[in-house]
Amino acid sequence: MLKEPVSLNTVFDMWGRRRPSNGASETEPLPQWFAPPEEHVGIESLLLLGHPDRRREIIANWTPALLPFGCEAEVVLRFEGFLQDLSRWEGAGHPTHRISTEMGEEAEVGRFRLRCEGRVVRCDVHVDARKYREMALLWSDNDAWNWDEHDWEE
Repeated sequence: MLKEPVSLNTVFDMWGRRRPSNGASETEPLPQWFAPPEEHVGIESLLLLGHPDRRREIIANWTPALLPFGCEAEVVLRFEGFLQDLSRWEGAGHPTHRISTEMGEEAEVGRFRLRCEGRVVRCDVHVDARKYREMALLWSDNDAWNWDEHDWEE
C-alpha cells in the first residue's frame, strides 16, 4: 500500500530524468550506458528484460519486447550485437531483410523482427497463437488438475 500519492508520469518517465531516491527535489541524469561498450549484451537480455512482469502477450501472432537504453550510440551497438546473436540462433548467416527507415533501422532474422527507434530496441517474435489457445484449453480443464487421493495410490 502506498503511503503517499505518486504521479504516473514520474513512474513511467524513462526518457528524461529521474528523481533521487532520497526524495530531494533535484534530478539526476540517466546513466548513459546500460553496460560498458566492450561488454557483450546478449539477445537474451532483451527477451528477458523486455517483458514487463515476464508477461508474453501475443498480438496478431507476434510477441513484442522492448529495451530502452541511455543513449542512441548504445542502441546502435546493441542492435548489431542482437542481430549477430539472432543470426546464430536461427542458423542464418545474415538478416534476411534489413532496411533503414525514418524511425530507425529494422531487420528480420527467421522468426525475429528487430528494430531500433531512438533509444529503444524492439524485438518481435513470430508465434503461432493457435498453439497457445490449445494449451489454454488444456490447462483450463479442471479434471486434469483435480486429483483425488486414490489417483496417487498404486
